[in-house]
Amino acid sequence: MARRGEDIMSGTHRPGNEVATSSQRKSGQLGAGVPQILRRIHELHMEFIFTESGDCNLHMVRKFYANWASDAKSHFVTVRGVNVTITPAVLNDIVGTSADADPLVLIGLNIRLPYRAIRHTLCCPQSMVQWTKNSGKRYHQSLPYAYMIREARVWLKIVMHYLILELHYTDITRDRVCLVYALMTATKVNIGVVLKSSMRKARVHKGHMYAFGGLITSLCRVAGVPKENVDYMAPLFPAPVNITRTKGVDTEFGPTLTIAERHRRVELIMARMYDLEMLHHQNGCLASTDMELGDVRVKSHLWSVYIIEHC
Repeated sequence: MARRGEDIMSGTHRPGNEVATSSQRKSGQLGAGVPQILRRIHELHMEFIFTESGDCNLHMVRKFYANWASDAKSHFVTVRGVNVTITPAVLNDIVGTSADADPLVLIGLNIRLPYRAIRHTLCCPQSMVQWTKNSGKRYHQSLPYAYMIREARVWLKIVMHYLILELHYTDITRDRVCLVYALMTATKVNIGVVLKSSMRKARVHKGHMYAFGGLITSLCRVAGVPKENVDYMAPLFPAPVNITRTKGVDTEFGPTLTIAERHRRVELIMARMYDLEMLHHQNGCLASTDMELGDVRVKSHLWSVYIIEHC
């Protein structure tokens, strides 16, 4: 799959340098860092994310997107007089994923979001992160990236590089959140449906005019689209990429606090430390009894309640 003539997972790389990115390297990174993701990938037969990028015929890809009818129900695209079939079944067959999953699963998730389950799965059970609402229609539009756990971030990186292409990580859109939630749970996902929907969106996106170039080139070859002298095969130099590295702070050891939450926590800690220091001076620097420590805990609790009520 390509973006602007290059593999979407690869940065530009100077020719002559070592550029090999083997499937064993990517698989090993996932197996060592997040083995549950590797097991889920094998379960869904998504090994295509480990394979090297195929050829990308830029002229053929441009014709493909230009001739794609605006009708959402179209199942083929005419390229150089040949009808190229573009159905979830064909896409699943090319990438090697299973076509047994219900194609309407993700649509159902988008319509009726399990908000609490998504928040607990992608962030943590203690998270109280709020969805960002659309200013006009007031529906839940995106989820902040900063509160997501590491497993969700790795899944999101895979999704945004291979399935629903995007480069911005600040606010994760509703469709990507639903897909990551489905991948992290036992939900069966029809990858072909996801790919076709993403390709339809890329058709009208200027920055994605060559998105999924390798996949589209394979589709045209299977359909028997003839070659022409104007065809230009994009030179791909995929650099090794560690897909387990994610942006932002790591929430593995606790949730990310806002400034107000951090200040409140510091105030609670300082109040307890002050009470312990006062007790240390009152008893002549001797060991405190359980009763004295209990009084300190009660005072700290009352101070915490006061701060919470007046913040």
